[in-house]
Amino acid sequence: MKIMVIGLCLFCLSGCATVTEMSARVNEEIDSYLAQKEKADYVQVVYPAELRQYGKEQQDAASPAP
Repeated sequence: MKIMVIGLCLFCLSGCATVTEMSARVNEEIDSYLAQKEKADYVQVVYPAELRQYGKEQQDAASPAP
């Protein structure tokens, strides 16, 4: 009887470990998918001060150096 109880406990523990591992793999796949989607949908935000700085850099590059 004790052997059956111990066997049942080991079976349940191995089942729980398998479910935990599968869950971790599924979560990893979901995170990977969401990261790829976020990367594809990413839009860089440019603030007005950065646009002014970029404009100055373009004007400096267009003017000949003395």
